[in-house]
Amino acid sequence: MIDFDDNTRGKLYGAMKAAFPDAKVTDPDLEALACCLRRSKAAGETLPKELKGVDLTAYEKDLSAYESELDLPPLEKSTVARPSTDKGRYYWAHATHTRETPAGFSPFVGELPMVRVTLPAQVPKSFSTCIGQVLPGDHLVDTVLEANQKYARFLSQPIGRLDLITPPRQGVRFGAISVLLGYAKATDKTPFCYILEAGTATGQPKVLYLGKTIASTINAYSGYQPTPFACPSHAYLGKLTLAGDDPKTLQVTSREVDGGVSKPPYIDVTVDFQLQTGKVTTIWPGFLMARAVSIVLFRRLKGTISTDCTMSTPGAKA
Repeated sequence: MIDFDDNTRGKLYGAMKAAFPDAKVTDPDLEALACCLRRSKAAGETLPKELKGVDLTAYEKDLSAYESELDLPPLEKSTVARPSTDKGRYYWAHATHTRETPAGFSPFVGELPMVRVTLPAQVPKSFSTCIGQVLPGDHLVDTVLEANQKYARFLSQPIGRLDLITPPRQGVRFGAISVLLGYAKATDKTPFCYILEAGTATGQPKVLYLGKTIASTINAYSGYQPTPFACPSHAYLGKLTLAGDDPKTLQVTSREVDGGVSKPPYIDVTVDFQLQTGKVTTIWPGFLMARAVSIVLFRRLKGTISTDCTMSTPGAKA
């Protein structure tokens, strides 16, 4: 662990909490942010004020050793050759964020690797993939039993198999969204329901949203605050489409609800999934997390997006 002085630690921690209010920020998160910040400064990139003033000069040796131990590529993207015994499925996800209101923000695309695993029936387990791990506790549902305890009464039939599609952990984790596909039988080729799991950019799962059928559109309150611009009482619409039993597109919009009346969506996030074959393209989650910090802080600095949740109306009909 890098022993940051109190001033440096406070600035790194403050920047992350300003960007992700509901995130639990750990020491590994701070080290990952410092590593990426060091790279950004060396490349002469423009930084938000919260990060621009962070002086990492005293930690050059420690950060170099950190990068070397992780074996980070010189570029953010890298490819990994999967073992011949690896029959798992991997996806490359393009997430396009389009802010509808207020005007003046260009869409941006985030790219991230996702892995697919079949969850155990009753006892949580860890999974190792060629681009990272899937650990119990990184998700709100770790077994088929848990899923049925939560949702069987809302479904046409119990879940017999549950596949999780998620960003993996590589020391740190970027966990904004995961998808769970529910099958009636372990041998079925087509899922009959799905669950979306929303979380934080530092990897903590926060809220589950049930799609009772594959055709269902999820309409639910957020329930947490992923960024300063989103309130727990804002409402989501979510729709998943499949290509066979692979995810194809996930579309999520977010809107305010005032006095029981929904306002037009203020942001649209469309995630396109591409099944990876052969070598697997990946990005270290620390890069994703650090990029998200900068994007949110730059938008916060502009001052045109409301960060006031006191006018929200929890419990109003979405």
